[in-house]
Amino acid sequence: MHMMRTPRSLSSTAALLVTALAASPLLAADAPCAANYSSAGKNASTFVMTSLTTDAVVERLPRLLMKNGVVMQSAEPAKGTIQAVGLDIKVEAIDGATRVTFRSTSEPPADKDTLCRYASLAGAPPLASVVQDPALIIRMKNDLMTKQRIVQPERGKGLNNATIKSLDDFLDFTVTGLKHSPGKDEYEISMLLPRSACAIVSEDLADAAEGMNGRNAAPRTQPVRVKAKMIYENEAVGAHLTDASIISIESTK
Repeated sequence: MHMMRTPRSLSSTAALLVTALAASPLLAADAPCAANYSSAGKNASTFVMTSLTTDAVVERLPRLLMKNGVVMQSAEPAKGTIQAVGLDIKVEAIDGATRVTFRSTSEPPADKDTLCRYASLAGAPPLASVVQDPALIIRMKNDLMTKQRIVQPERGKGLNNATIKSLDDFLDFTVTGLKHSPGKDEYEISMLLPRSACAIVSEDLADAAEGMNGRNAAPRTQPVRVKAKMIYENEAVGAHLTDASIISIESTK
């Protein structure tokens, strides 16, 4: 029976470590938060990386901090900033992941355990990098072309979607993660697609509103970053795609 799987890029020990970190919050004394902590005079800071998008972090983190006794002041998703009493947080996209920097503004500054307790709320660490298998990627692209249209089911009842008609639509394609279970492989992928191949309801509604107000919105030409999930089931006749859906979709800036 053929098992469709990317080459292993982690040792068993490392893979178990990544799984454990993704499944539970970082402990205050654990790396990398503790390793990234620095303190000098009245300043103290640390940072962690997360697999969540910047918008997701800015949306969920203030609520979690409030549950941990932090008094919130403001959150600005467009700027990637969160401010609270005694705490400034910067959220920024770095190499396909999100870096969340926590800076203490209290006097005296927060100690390592305190900042790392806040940092543990930022979200699961990024998935370990996966070796890119050219044959697997070609198979995935062909399967997506056969399916043609994939949607983001939990947002707008499928109004966020991408229609893939040819190999030329794939401006970029990377396998970012793999979860294997008996009889099934679940891949996470990141694609860059033409804007003309994608529907993004928030942007399309904004453009429509401009038209209703007598203004013509500038054509959107920036490529779109699509993160998606592809599920393959393994049977005696070989692996076949059973589901493909969008996790997130947004125009590049």
